[in-house]
Amino acid sequence: MTIGQTIASYRKKQALTQKELGAELKVSDKTISSWENERTYPDISMIIQLSDTLELSLDELLREDTSMIQEIDTTIKDGHFYQRWKKAILTLLILALAFTAWNVSWFIWKEHRQSKIENYPGLVALISDEMLPDDYYYLTISNPPESEKRTMDFHVAIENYMAVPYLWFDTLIKDFKVLSSLASDSEIRFLSSNEFSYISLGRGITIRFDAELNPISGQNFGEDMTEEEMAAFIEKNRFQLEAMLEAVLPVYKDLYRK
Repeated sequence: MTIGQTIASYRKKQALTQKELGAELKVSDKTISSWENERTYPDISMIIQLSDTLELSLDELLREDTSMIQEIDTTIKDGHFYQRWKKAILTLLILALAFTAWNVSWFIWKEHRQSKIENYPGLVALISDEMLPDDYYYLTISNPPESEKRTMDFHVAIENYMAVPYLWFDTLIKDFKVLSSLASDSEIRFLSSNEFSYISLGRGITIRFDAELNPISGQNFGEDMTEEEMAAFIEKNRFQLEAMLEAVLPVYKDLYRK
């Protein structure tokens, strides 16, 4: 027998009308009629309820109806296929939302960092000078009058923050350097608030030192300098270096504050 014939047979054995069986299963009598006449089939959960209500096993209910078994098999496979695609689509949606949020965060952060440079007191507009690469801001800083150091001007070149790489969240400005004058061939690059690099192209000297003017490493025309040579160089330029740190380091820390 087909599943429709089996449902009708066992319903009649229990002396149930289509309406009474429908009430047991919480469906209409038209649904029962449709199953028994095989216009439609009950779904998997309803088949289990039918088995319990009509007091017959699933094997008895489905055994001879191969078309119904094939439909159940197809339904299960379609369900698994849908679940796999559902997971894939949800994963892609989450990734897309995360990427969008990351982009928006980066754009807001970049604009915030750039505005700190653009609105810093005393900073002039972007300059293009043959002594400096394009897209630098320029600031002249002097030691305060109450300083023990004699008043000295330092020219600070700060790279435009809009030049940071896409989705690059580093808090450091790409380039912050100090020149005694725009025509000078020497500069001091700020690597952090406690590490600096003195570069003199004319003399071929590069020395890294900390905020206490302790030498870290140094080269003279590509050759490593000894600790004595680095110490002697720093001692010779101590006054200028101390004056520079006193005047410029507070500006650097202020710009790098989040």
